[in-house]
Amino acid sequence: MKNLTILSTLVILMSFLVMPTTSSASTTRAKARHKAIVACEGKNAGDTVEFINKWNKRVMGICRVENGQLIAVAVGK
Repeated sequence: MKNLTILSTLVILMSFLVMPTTSSASTTRAKARHKAIVACEGKNAGDTVEFINKWNKRVMGICRVENGQLIAVAVGK
């Protein structure tokens, strides 16, 4: 019974090691948003730009104002 308890505890602890964390996902989004903002620096709303999206792919986008911030939005979104 003691071995089963130890094994169960180990399985639970190991599952926490492989679970994705919210902070890494939100960090990825924050970095992608920053790249989209930087792509529009010195541009105007409606200008086309290239930028790296959250999947680390180069995409074409259009600068738009969202929440008072000029940010690149992928074409087709």
